[in-house]
Amino acid sequence: MPIGDPRDVRVWQFTIRWTPTSEGEHVLTAVYTPGNPGVSGSTSTPVTVLVGRPAATVTLGAPATARADATVTLTAGSVPALPGDYRFVLVDGSGATTTATVASPTGDPVTYPTPALAEGVASVEVTFTPTEPSTHRGAIESTTIDVARGQTTTTVVLPAAGKAGVVLDAVARVRVVDPDDDRIPSGTVTFELPDGTPLGSAQSAPVRTGPGWAEYATDHIPASPGTVEVVARFADTAAFRGSHSAPATSALTAWTTSATGSLASAAVAADRSAVLRVSVRADEAGAPAVAGEVRLVIDGAPVGDPIPVVAGAAALTIPAGLAVGTHAVAAVYTDASGVFTDASTAAVTLTVTPVAQSPGAQTPGAQTPGARPSRGGTGAVSVGAGAEGSETADPEVDGGSAADEETAGETPAAEAGTPAGETDDAEAGSGPDVAGSGAGGDPAATPVLLVWVLVGAVILAAAGGAVLLWRRRVLARR
Repeated sequence: MPIGDPRDVRVWQFTIRWTPTSEGEHVLTAVYTPGNPGVSGSTSTPVTVLVGRPAATVTLGAPATARADATVTLTAGSVPALPGDYRFVLVDGSGATTTATVASPTGDPVTYPTPALAEGVASVEVTFTPTEPSTHRGAIESTTIDVARGQTTTTVVLPAAGKAGVVLDAVARVRVVDPDDDRIPSGTVTFELPDGTPLGSAQSAPVRTGPGWAEYATDHIPASPGTVEVVARFADTAAFRGSHSAPATSALTAWTTSATGSLASAAVAADRSAVLRVSVRADEAGAPAVAGEVRLVIDGAPVGDPIPVVAGAAALTIPAGLAVGTHAVAAVYTDASGVFTDASTAAVTLTVTPVAQSPGAQTPGAQTPGARPSRGGTGAVSVGAGAEGSETADPEVDGGSAADEETAGETPAAEAGTPAGETDDAEAGSGPDVAGSGAGGDPAATPVLLVWVLVGAVILAAAGGAVLLWRRRVLARR
């Protein structure tokens, strides 16, 4: 399409002003039409003109380096200062991608604080989109950030000497190398032997902190005395690189102890046991609870098995059967772990006395001197009556008669078949006198004595029965 009106050419060149009405590519040509006869016309070479909106310039502010696990503040703006939106795309060293859009309604520059960045090279890209796209085109800008973890150093401090059985007084100090980095190096510290054997548990809570440093303490309790060599190791974190200390040495010694012993009784019979009470304590303040074993020693020789010390005390039993006389009694304390030194109690004297003799009891079956009751006595009749039942006397017998007189000369002994003046064998075997076995005798003889009493009672009952039989015969003759 023609641009404007034709122009008269009076010189070899001329200028035409053209205002594009649409965006895009336009091809322009100039056509010459001669005004004189004999002159031929011509057409110029086409010229392509790209017509569009002007592009805004984007500025992006970012540091060249940054600390790992720390935020970075990015800035962005446009030239000319146009209202619009800025879209940030961040890819850190771990490959994590973060996007965010920040609006600028007035055309002022914007800021964007990034999340914590991982170690490595982070790429940042910002895209600006004008609020009025008809006036200017948007623009893109990008850059990179070198993100690195902070360097650290670790040292361990030990006292020259210490004690076994309590927490080792070791402190590890972790410091950031960069003097401008005042972040606290939080992380995990392990205390180890030079060969890597852990001493206690890993420590992740600093006991003290300051700008650019932190201190950690161990919870390790050495089980035995000796020289201990300790290395502190700070593990890698997202923000800091790990480090380890040079070895430090401390000489650990055992706690000195004292032992005392006392007898529950200073004298005991030979057939009785005794008790030695033992107390063990540490001589130095700050010692752990005393543990270990004590063993009985009598006259310099160990006796029995060791027993444990509980709460600093133990009770040793001195066995019965020691020889009569005096004995030196002591105890020896030992601690297999070596946390406490060995100790012995001072010897105490135990007097062993003879066994007391009990009073002797009367020998079972021994006869008690004294007269036996006669055969015809009232006692014999009453015993017989008790055995056979009471019998009422015949009035005729009580009154007397000629028959009575005839038989008066006969004696019960003759009637019973026992010669006069002789002792009945059964009665001769009567038991021991009960009165002779009183409470003062041996209690063990009491059952035997009762047997003899019963035997005597049976014999007396038999004798009483014989008397009754004799009387019946006499009455029958009458």
